[in-house]
Amino acid sequence: MESVVQKLVEQCKNVKYLGYLEETLPKIYRDCDLLIMPSREEAFGRVVVEAQASGLPVIAFDCMGPRDILINGITGTLIRKRDAKMFAQKIIDYYFLWLNNYEKYKQMRLAARENAVKRFDWNIIAERIYNMLRETLKQNS
Repeated sequence: MESVVQKLVEQCKNVKYLGYLEETLPKIYRDCDLLIMPSREEAFGRVVVEAQASGLPVIAFDCMGPRDILINGITGTLIRKRDAKMFAQKIIDYYFLWLNNYEKYKQMRLAARENAVKRFDWNIIAERIYNMLRETLKQNS
């Protein structure tokens, strides 16, 4: 698929193909406007959380991981599996949202950041795990 992506990059001046990355992702996320996650299967989707923590809306297939992280229509968009045409259309929709209604796009970015911070901050996750373990020990005592 790399050759197809390269052709798209040649046609669109606002699209960059970065290929395999060794740089730190937070800097790359900060330089982007949208995360496109075309995976059809995900165990958790850490990339989605990282992108949202950087304020990026995400387009992803509706599968485990993104489904548990995104708030559909607010922090990104979930696409029915195997609907590549809809996936492509949503990329176009986000481009026009960014171009024509930047304020709404900006609100989506803020919602994405808030979603990641309120639900997936390590302190929150650690406390949930601690409470779960404490309850399990209580039940087995």
